[in-house]
Amino acid sequence: MKLRIIFAMVAMCLIFGCTSDKADREYTALISEFDKKVEELKEKYKTATTDEEKNALRTQLPDFDGHANKIIKLIEANPENDFVADAWVRLYNFTWYNPASDVSDKALNTIISSYIESEKLVDLNVFALCKDNNKKCDELIDKILEKNKNREIKGMAMLVKADRLKNDKDSKLKIYKQILSDYSDISINYASDKEKTKLSELANNAISALTEFSVGSQIPDVTCADLDGNADRLSNYKGNVIVLDAWATWCGPCVKMIPHEVEMVHRLKDKPFKFISLSMDNSPEIVKAFIKKRPMPWIHWYSGPKGDLAKRLNITQYPTIIIIDKKGVIRHRFNGAIAGDKFDEIINDLVEEKVVL
Repeated sequence: MKLRIIFAMVAMCLIFGCTSDKADREYTALISEFDKKVEELKEKYKTATTDEEKNALRTQLPDFDGHANKIIKLIEANPENDFVADAWVRLYNFTWYNPASDVSDKALNTIISSYIESEKLVDLNVFALCKDNNKKCDELIDKILEKNKNREIKGMAMLVKADRLKNDKDSKLKIYKQILSDYSDISINYASDKEKTKLSELANNAISALTEFSVGSQIPDVTCADLDGNADRLSNYKGNVIVLDAWATWCGPCVKMIPHEVEMVHRLKDKPFKFISLSMDNSPEIVKAFIKKRPMPWIHWYSGPKGDLAKRLNITQYPTIIIIDKKGVIRHRFNGAIAGDKFDEIINDLVEEKVVL
């Protein structure tokens, strides 16, 4: 009798679809279709060469609000399903697509209220939750450190907390040293990395960047390979104002800055100025193919996302722009894109600055 009931239940699932599995499949299909459209547009945007082409592509963006509403309806109909936590993170990250939407706030409030003590935060990835300037992220991090018992999650939260302190060097160093003291045995999925990275390595990289590569420091004579694998070093450009720009071909804000950077390099070609792009792409061939279609007439170094120089500089955001004066002193560091007029003002002042070498 019991077997007949079990077989009947299995048959019902096969015929009509078990509600839970059906909802999970529906969510997977929904996000897969949406993400495919976005990726296709990104690829087209990379190869677009005129403003007209780019503007036309922008009009083809998928309906983010419509997509968000479909996800919310699916969550409301299936609040206990496995996909729900991931869905709320996805909705939170939609602030990148539509900053005016209130969906992001609703999602983050739900994450704080429902998952703050949950081990699911390991899979949700705290880095994915706190990659902008939303002040609610600070509330999230503080609550994680207060209430969550998972050491991997707490260590990850501490790393994010330090990163969000921006220019508070002493407080950042204090947190990184605490990570080395209390969480050196913990490994985490950092950003989009598939392999786990030790928190001790990340903390040491951050300390190196704060001590060796902080604003006001004399920059070390770093070495790096160019796109053909030939060794180059910073001292080869001694006496110049240097822009060291960590970027990637897939980084939208990086690519958006290229026209202004091209204009800057041409305008300063007879001045004591050098521009060095430090690529974080997965291979130098990707960069070569990109600049063949979209010329970037300056010095190109290749580090890759896990290269020694990328680690020493503690590159966690793209672009990261380090500006060095003629004496080799780091004068500015920007984690993120710079407005063109501000960039020009900084570089012009440093190029015209009178120094005794």
